Amino acid sequence: HTVHPMAGQGLNLGLDDVQALVDCISRSYKSGMNIATFLEDYNTTQRLKNSVRINGIHVLHQVFGNHSTVLQHCKSLGMHA
Repeated sequence: HTVHPMAGQGLNLGLDDVQALVDCISRSYKSGMNIATFLEDYNTTQRLKNSVRINGIHVLHQVFGNHSTVLQHCKSLGMHA
């Protein structure tokens, strides 16, 4: 993954991928089935989860990197809520 290094979210994405892959390997081992049986589900699930997270990180980066006076006030209000 390539994301803005906002609050270590790239690391979190990677760690979540590792955990999901470990779960996939575990299911394969416990069922006695080939891991390829489970990899499509892994790919689909992780791609969707990562897409949502990466888009969220991108939006936050855009909002907090914007120096619009209106957005500055909104961010200030939001941080004090």
